[in-house]
Amino acid sequence: MGDNQNVFCLKTYRMIREHDKNEAAFAQQASSMQKPELLQLLLNYDEIVKKDPTNLQANIRAKIIMEVLSTRYEFKYLKEISDEYKRKIASRIYSQVQNQVKQASGS
Repeated sequence: MGDNQNVFCLKTYRMIREHDKNEAAFAQQASSMQKPELLQLLLNYDEIVKKDPTNLQANIRAKIIMEVLSTRYEFKYLKEISDEYKRKIASRIYSQVQNQVKQASGS
């Protein structure tokens, strides 16, 4: 049983990496935006996730936005908040993808 969980973890990790690759254009676009635009975009994706927490694309894009924002914060406190939010989003994405992997394998 323990080996099965490791397989799910590896499959989940690979699927997340694939989703991240699919969002490379969005990541490049986000990196060229100014902070106010990024914050507004983050709020928009946050609203989408509140309405549909299983929206994987919105969660991945929110993670990308937080990654861009965290590199731009001048104050340590704001960077810490941003990093914490990134970790929460990453955890949510991991759980969603892992559930998809489990469903696809018939568990």
